[in-house]
Amino acid sequence: MSPLLVRRLGFTAGLLILSAATFFAWHVLRAALRPDAIYTGLLLLSLVLALALFNVRKKLPFLPLIKAATWLQIHIYAGWFCLFVFLLHIRFQIPGGAFESTLAGVFCVVVLSGFFGLFISRDLPPRMARSGEPLLYERIPAYRLRIQAEVENLVR
Repeated sequence: MSPLLVRRLGFTAGLLILSAATFFAWHVLRAALRPDAIYTGLLLLSLVLALALFNVRKKLPFLPLIKAATWLQIHIYAGWFCLFVFLLHIRFQIPGGAFESTLAGVFCVVVLSGFFGLFISRDLPPRMARSGEPLLYERIPAYRLRIQAEVENLVR
């Protein structure tokens, strides 16, 4: 098995175990008539802040932390777990009030942007490699100048 597959299987197993444990704890809290919304809300806040750390990690690539690919995998699976905790927090129901609906809508937009980003990061690189030479971000200004010069020559 490839290391990537092993890592993904490990993260998936960890996600499923953590989700099951969280669901069990949530169910116990509800049965004990404890304020489960406070606990899931605090967990959700902690997860959102932890997910935001991925952006900090990208801005500081020189720090000798975990590899960026591992951070990305953790970010993806933590995002899935965050979505699960959000569903627990709202008790698998559509929010009723205007404020709650607005917060849920913003959260859903962020989750959808995460799905879109995951799709783009997985789908575009193979497409770009098939379409010719790979497009590197650092080389975009050079490509732009080359295309501009070609267009100016064509116009002349």
